[in-house]
Amino acid sequence: MIINSGIITVDNSALELFAICPRKFWYRCINHLVPKNQKLALTYGGATHAGLFEFYSGSTENECLKAFMQEAMKEGSKIAKYAEDAVNGGNPAEYSMEFGVGWLMKYMKQHPLDKEDFQPLKDGEGKPFLEVGFCVELESGLYLGKIDGIGSYRTMPAIIEHKTTKRTPSEYLKWMNPNNQITGYLKAVKDYLDYDVAKCVVNVLRVKDFKRGDPEDNDQKLFVRGIAERTPQQIDARMRQINLQIALIKKFLEIGVDAFYMNAPWACNAFGECEYKPICNLDGGDAEMIQMIVQGGYRKEEWHPYDTEPKRMLK
Repeated sequence: MIINSGIITVDNSALELFAICPRKFWYRCINHLVPKNQKLALTYGGATHAGLFEFYSGSTENECLKAFMQEAMKEGSKIAKYAEDAVNGGNPAEYSMEFGVGWLMKYMKQHPLDKEDFQPLKDGEGKPFLEVGFCVELESGLYLGKIDGIGSYRTMPAIIEHKTTKRTPSEYLKWMNPNNQITGYLKAVKDYLDYDVAKCVVNVLRVKDFKRGDPEDNDQKLFVRGIAERTPQQIDARMRQINLQIALIKKFLEIGVDAFYMNAPWACNAFGECEYKPICNLDGGDAEMIQMIVQGGYRKEEWHPYDTEPKRMLK
C-alpha cells in the first residue's frame, strides 16, 4: 500500500512513475492494476541479484548458481516462458536458464572475489552489508529503498548497484549521471551508518549476447563498471526534492482521480505504448465500458516499495 495509516510511502520507482505520468502512477500504485498480458521482458534482474548476493557473501560458485536458478524458477518468473516463445518462433533461446548460468559464471571468472575491487562492509558479527533496506522519514512521508551493497571500492567508501540491461553497458552508463535513485541511496547510508560515502559503483551486466566479433572480446564487454559521485549539497537537495514530491502526491490524493492528469501524448508513446493507454483512451467516458476493459485486460497486484525484500535493514 502506498498509504498506511495516513502516511504516504514511496520508493524511487514510484517517484519516477509519478514524474513520467501521474495517471499511470494512479493506475499502478493507487489502483494496483497490472496488465494481464505484459510484454515479454528479460527477468534476469531478480535472479542476478540473488546470485550476486551469494557471490559477495563469499559463497561457493555452486551456491551462487543455485541461488540464481532458484530465483529464476520462482512462480511468476518469465525466463522459461521467454525461452519457450523464442523456440516456438524459430529463434534461439538466448535468454534461457542455460544462458543465464553461463553468463553468471563468466562474471565470477572476470571478478574473482579475492581480487574484486568492491568489498562489502561487514558488521561486528562479520555479516556483509548486502541488499540493505532503509526507510528515511521526511516531513511529508516515508522514502524507502534497497541498496545492493555498502562497502569500499579500491579502499574508498562506496555503494554498489547492480544493473542488468539489454543495451550495451557503455550506453547504459549514461543513465547514471544524474540519477536520483543513487543520490537518495547515498543519503540513506550517510544518515544511518554515518559512513562518509559519496561514490556509487554502477555494475552493469549486459543480459544479451553479442552476435558478431571475437568471443573472448565480447565476453569482456558483457560487464562494465562506472562511477557515479555526488556532492553533499546534491545529496541534501535530493531529500528536499523527495519531500516536495511526496507532498504533491498527497495533495493530488486529496483532490482525487482528476488531479492525476495524463502526461499525453509524450508518456503515452515515449517508452513504447503505455500499458494503460486502453483505459486512458476512454477517460471520462462510459464507466461500464472502462470496467469491462479493466476486467478483461488487467489484474490486481498490490504495489509495494522495491521489488524484493531486503536481507537486512539500516537502523
